[in-house]
Amino acid sequence: FPSHDSPRDHHNAKVDFKPLLLKALFDSSSKASHALFAVDDIVVTRPIDLELAAKQMEEQNAYAFFFRLGLNIDHCYMTNTHSGVPKGVQIKPNLFAWKIKDGAGDWNYPNNVDFTLYRKQDIRHFFLYFPYTFPNDLEAAWAQIARTDVRGLCYTQSCIVNIPINVVSTFRNRQMSYKTTQEFLDLFMEGYKLSIDPIQNLENNSPHFEVKPEFVLR
Repeated sequence: FPSHDSPRDHHNAKVDFKPLLLKALFDSSSKASHALFAVDDIVVTRPIDLELAAKQMEEQNAYAFFFRLGLNIDHCYMTNTHSGVPKGVQIKPNLFAWKIKDGAGDWNYPNNVDFTLYRKQDIRHFFLYFPYTFPNDLEAAWAQIARTDVRGLCYTQSCIVNIPINVVSTFRNRQMSYKTTQEFLDLFMEGYKLSIDPIQNLENNSPHFEVKPEFVLR
């Protein structure tokens, strides 16, 4: 974070976002070889092994490991279209591989911030040299330069879900009509949190899936 004597506006998120992200990704103190991004409408629904996923990426020469995809995913919520499951290979009982260009919908969207594991060396150029100010315009620009002649990996069952209830920007993505931001704030101030227990082992057919969550006291 900027020091207190910095001339920059400390509250200018659009200015701060990229420097802080680059520090998190590529600072010399970070020894991690891979990176994974997540947005705050994601709930992990099944166990995930990041170390094993990174190992499988090397063994299978894959570009990324997509925890939001699986053989249960055949619908794209954002475009409200049937995507099907691309032609691919079930490498192990719980591991599926495909060429990105053979997919449709979410299966053909390799550059995203929704719980996908990447090698830092593969994404470094974009994050260093392209302009972006917050997650939405970052993903939009990153998607424009995506390669589709690469291999993707996922488990046979998706491990996360995006619950499309969070409205935080002027990017008008498709979303549920559920509660207003003020209603969510009121619940938080009253001491409530989202209960993830009913969402565990969810059977969803799209990475974004309409679930009316339960709230419990923190």
